[in-house]
This record gives sequence, C-alpha cells and structure tokens, in this order.
Amino acid sequence: MKDLGVISKMSGIAVHDGWRPYRRCDVVHSLCNAHHLRELEGIGVAFDQSWPKEMIALLLEAKHSVETSEDAGCDRLEETTLHSIRVRYGMLIQEGMGGQPCSGDRQAPWRQGDRRQSAQAPRR
Repeated sequence: MKDLGVISKMSGIAVHDGWRPYRRCDVVHSLCNAHHLRELEGIGVAFDQSWPKEMIALLLEAKHSVETSEDAGCDRLEETTLHSIRVRYGMLIQEGMGGQPCSGDRQAPWRQGDRRQSAQAPRR
C-alpha cells in the first residue's frame, strides 16, 4: 500500500471498512456506516439476535435526524435528540455485548467447516 500511495498522499478524512493496514496511514479515519449495516445484518442472522436490527433502525434514524437538521439550516442536533440517540445506542451495545459468545467458545458460523483449499492443494 505504501509503494502504491494508497491513502498516504491523501488529505482529509479516510472513510473505510476498518481494515487494519489502513490504520498505518497518517490521516483522520472514519468507519463506513454501509459496512456497519452489512455487518449488523450478518450478526443478526448468524447469531439469531434482534438487537442488530434495532441498531440498524437507530443508525438510520440518526442519519435521518441529521439530514432533517441540516435541511432546517442547523449545524447540530438538538441536545434532547442527541441524548436519546446516545442512550439507545449504549443500551443496544450492552445488549449485543451480553449476547455474543466469548472468544474461543465457538467458531463463528461463517467460519465453520473446512478451510478453502488452493487450486494446487489436493481435494479430500
């Protein structure tokens, strides 16, 4: 990435999926909410939990609140709206943390089974 100049020559905010090598670049980082939404959908399906769907709804509601505020000529959300979003976000994070298997308890469903084999590896 360094030789190709990926991110290293940019200025501003790098919005990305959180891939660890991007963190080596000296820029301001922001995580992509489209990736967050896909990951939340995957968690909801993989672990059969409802909190990810509620988090998706909250994130979309927050986005809508920001857009509505901007359309009204405001540069920030009302304190009550922001407080409500933060409280609900915290509650959903706590619910999610409480419902996840501990590291090492079991493999994630999408990682179970045999590892992929290269084209040269003999098939079993």
